[in-house]
Amino acid sequence: MPQFSRAPVLFVAIVISLCTRAAADEGDPYRMLSESPIKAKIINIPGSPVTIDSCRAVQRLYGPQAGPLSGLDYFAWVTLHNSGTKTIELIGVELTPRTAFDDSAGNAKGSLLAVDLAPGESMPEDYKFTDGAKEPLAGGVANEWSGVYEIDCYVSRVRFSDGTIYRM
Repeated sequence: MPQFSRAPVLFVAIVISLCTRAAADEGDPYRMLSESPIKAKIINIPGSPVTIDSCRAVQRLYGPQAGPLSGLDYFAWVTLHNSGTKTIELIGVELTPRTAFDDSAGNAKGSLLAVDLAPGESMPEDYKFTDGAKEPLAGGVANEWSGVYEIDCYVSRVRFSDGTIYRM
């Protein structure tokens, strides 16, 4: 009777295990694999009707680590304060990626926040968007932003409830 090595059986078991894991990942290709904080710098422009009180930024790795849908994305959460004299209905917030040498690491990404912010009021970090989601502000993705060390957070424009606009 011939003798068989156990090595091929072990190899087949590992391949089946890896294929099963890959199939499970295919059902949720964008699942978050990791999240780590990165530096965020607040830039408040003198005379602006809105000030940023805090900005917290993270980088997240999504998808199967070796798959075509994996990627590194950047996000930020901000708290804003209406330091002006008019009610605000729309705020434009910009996120700009910077390298460790303060060079540009990609183009700025903007988000518009629809709010009803009276003078003196603040918008918390867990601000709910109009659809009820508590999502952070989206920055760039790895193929747009590379070598990110820090994200600059600043307000780029404001629309007041009377229709006037303030641009930084």
